[in-house]
Amino acid sequence: MAPDTQTPAPAKRIGPRDKHGLRKRQDFVAVASGKRVHLPLLTLQYRPRDSQSVDQTSAETDASSSRFGLTITKKIGNSVVRNRIRRRLRAALDQISLNSTAPHDYVIIARQGCLNAPFHSLVEAINQALQKSRRPLKPSPTVAHVTDPHSP
Repeated sequence: MAPDTQTPAPAKRIGPRDKHGLRKRQDFVAVASGKRVHLPLLTLQYRPRDSQSVDQTSAETDASSSRFGLTITKKIGNSVVRNRIRRRLRAALDQISLNSTAPHDYVIIARQGCLNAPFHSLVEAINQALQKSRRPLKPSPTVAHVTDPHSP
């Protein structure tokens, strides 16, 4: 007889396949109207979640957690290539710990380089994009008020 071997419990996913992921088109469209971070391997779209953005169908999801979605276009390659990139991005998302005070919706749009990039580069790119998304916006340069030296 074979010895009893127990497989370890899978790690909690934060990617699109769990119940906290983006699945519906309306969620992806809403995030597309948000802000973007462009990197060579991917583009990150993000948008803060507020209480009104949580619809009735996703009421079972935690309104205080962030959600992720993946987009890999047909321009990247055939279904085999797209699915491989999707699996790699999901695995990279599993490596990331998300420390965010405010819940956000994120969409990662893959680029061609995701297919052959080293795995640690994917993880670093996602971390870098998330850090850029949390950075406060730079203040716009203000025009210095020129005072007329001859005015009273």
